[in-house]
Order: sequence, then C-alpha cells, then structure tokens
Amino acid sequence: MTSIVLERPSLSETSPVDTLLTGEELYAMGDIGRTELVKGRIIPLMPTGHPHGYFEAMIAAFLFNFVRLNRIGRVLTGEVGIYTGRNPDTVRAADAAFISHQRFAQVQSRSYL
Repeated sequence: MTSIVLERPSLSETSPVDTLLTGEELYAMGDIGRTELVKGRIIPLMPTGHPHGYFEAMIAAFLFNFVRLNRIGRVLTGEVGIYTGRNPDTVRAADAAFISHQRFAQVQSRSYL
C-alpha cells in the first residue's frame, strides 16, 4: 500500500515577522489551515467547540430562511473571508454573513468580500 503525505507550509514559512501580507496574497497561498489575517499578519484559529457550532448553525439557518423568503441577498457560511481593514489588510473568518444582492453585484473578486 502506498501512502501519500501532503504537507502544508508552516505559518512561520508563510508570514515572516517583518513581512505584512495582503488579503490577496493570503488567498493565493491556498489551504494553509484555519487562519485569519490581522493587520497583515497570519493568525491561526483554534477549532470551535460544539456549543459554538450549534449556535452558528441556528443563526445561519434562521438568517438563510429569512433572506430566502424575502429575496434580499445571500447568506454565506464556512468561515468566509471578509475584509474588515485595509493597508494593512485584515481578513476575518465569519461564521455567517449576509450580503445584499446590490452589494454582491459590486464584488469584483472571487476571493474575499
């Protein structure tokens, strides 16, 4: 039997202390694990506990049902990246997010909002 080991770059390899990253650079790195970008620096995220997952699912379900019924936009989950600051960039991983159709039409990137 053949085994394949896939290695992710370590956080120390991807974000040297003296180098600030942009959100675009973080996205281009691909899957380096659960992280956020805070003022240009990669911050690892810990897994959440089951209460957090339960409440996240409840909020997302209620939000999705309301948005779908009223046809006012989109609901996103799955730690979608959202810019909360620029120069240096901060990209937070949202548990659940709403974006109106009008605002979504203005989105230029396929990476983060």
